[in-house]
Amino acid sequence: MIGVSLALTGMWYFMIHDWPLNIGGKPNFSLIDNIPSFVPVTFEFGVLCAAHGMAITFMLRNWTLPGFKAKNPYPRTTDDRFVMEIHASDSELSAEEIKAFIDETCVLEIDEKLSKLAIVAAVISFTSCKDEDGMAPEYMPDMYRSPSIETYVDHGELRGNYSDTMYTNKMTARKPVVGTIPRGFQPYAYENSQEGYILAGENLKNPIAFNEKVAAEGKELYGMFCVHCHGKTGQGDGSIVQNDKFPPLPVKFIEGLDISEGKMFHTITYGKGLMGAHASQLNKEERWKLVHYIRTAFMNEVMVADTSATSEETIKTTVETVKVETEAEVKGH
Repeated sequence: MIGVSLALTGMWYFMIHDWPLNIGGKPNFSLIDNIPSFVPVTFEFGVLCAAHGMAITFMLRNWTLPGFKAKNPYPRTTDDRFVMEIHASDSELSAEEIKAFIDETCVLEIDEKLSKLAIVAAVISFTSCKDEDGMAPEYMPDMYRSPSIETYVDHGELRGNYSDTMYTNKMTARKPVVGTIPRGFQPYAYENSQEGYILAGENLKNPIAFNEKVAAEGKELYGMFCVHCHGKTGQGDGSIVQNDKFPPLPVKFIEGLDISEGKMFHTITYGKGLMGAHASQLNKEERWKLVHYIRTAFMNEVMVADTSATSEETIKTTVETVKVETEAEVKGH
């Protein structure tokens, strides 16, 4: 419970109160809403505190603390021994039967003594059994010596097989050809420069037809990636600014703001000033939806909703339009 409480309190402070950032599309602005995202950290921290709690409890119980005389009945448990105490009175077997059974295992020592309560206890000290060659047995060799082939690993350098083409000349060990791009990747024609910023502003137009669904998706994206800096109304008063983690933003999304769609798209792609690039987090379609939402919600631009096509047809047309536009940009520049 201590670990769970500390983990939840820490994540609330660091990720919601002090610096609420979006991580992997999960906006951390509410502890209750983000409990599923916090479960792994909470679980791990709970296990960590439980393990340390057991160790501290053991030290307190046996007085194995700095400056104290240890009361550990078998001090080697803090070194290389594992001790098991068996009370004969708790078993249906006699002390002799218990001892005979234990003798059949890999036991180094058996200490049979009478406690103050006249209970016979067998104290057993274990060490790991060893094979004839002196090595400890491997219970799960497939875990210790993984048979899997790791990507881009030179297997000719593993286990003494140096520069052996039988191991290295494999597809998994080859790097992609220079200039290789991911499937579905669409290059962006404008460079991250002032000239590219101006050209994007002059030439780029939003290829996505505006409708209520696009606006709703843009609003959701804004809440994930923008609100902590730009604020709920786009006035640059997000929680990070209010907590003095960021200086006040120079750009406020107001009616009549002189900034084109292309410049907004370019800024989201590469970043500008203190704003970081978002191309790795938002694809082109999402960036254009975000532009639609900002211009309609905060800059009060009037958009005519296009309801002539279904959502699937709209997305398909949008992707094709962006692709054609990109090809034209590449040829033109």
